[in-house]
Amino acid sequence: MKVTIDDECITQTPLHCEVLPKALRLNIGDKLAEECQSTQISKESVKTANLPSDKELEQISLKHIPMFAYASEERFRELFTSLRDDAKINSIYVTLMVLSTMLATIGLFQGSTAVVIGAMLLAPLMTPIVSLAMGLLRGNIELLKNSVLKIGGGIVLALLASSLITQLFPFKMITDEMLARQSPSLLDLAVAIVAGIAGAYSKSYVSVASSHLDKLRHLL
Repeated sequence: MKVTIDDECITQTPLHCEVLPKALRLNIGDKLAEECQSTQISKESVKTANLPSDKELEQISLKHIPMFAYASEERFRELFTSLRDDAKINSIYVTLMVLSTMLATIGLFQGSTAVVIGAMLLAPLMTPIVSLAMGLLRGNIELLKNSVLKIGGGIVLALLASSLITQLFPFKMITDEMLARQSPSLLDLAVAIVAGIAGAYSKSYVSVASSHLDKLRHLL
């Protein structure tokens, strides 16, 4: 039997076929390669590891879609328990609030920046503020209410304690430390934002928070 290719007689049967690996190499150029890659359909991936499940799924289904990523309460159980405790007023909070206010008032009259900074470190306002932020993000009404009450109570205690110390002091001069806090700038706002981020980060990780507590003990 004759074998023809393009109407030309090439050979006869039997035929012996052999596959040669990498026998043909085609260079298409960079431009054509980019066009071929752009026409490929990209696969979409959806991460479902942090999605709520079981009881949390039932609770969140009754709320609006959150603006930020949902933090599972099962994964951060210790953190949420700590934040709920931090949102409640206790004797330690009242004592530290009064002492830090008295120390800050004395530092303002003394004109000592170091004393004022020490009072800021002693003040327990960071924990209820972090609890308030978590309550706003998760839409937790109970956590939000307790945090607002604790912060409001701390402000009232600070006003009463500072007024008492001011009445006890015989002099009424205005120091540079007082004047510096009457005209806050954008830099002060930046300091507050960065400090808030650092405080929330240290609250999320126990090791970071414990290291800061050790440094604070040595400082005091």
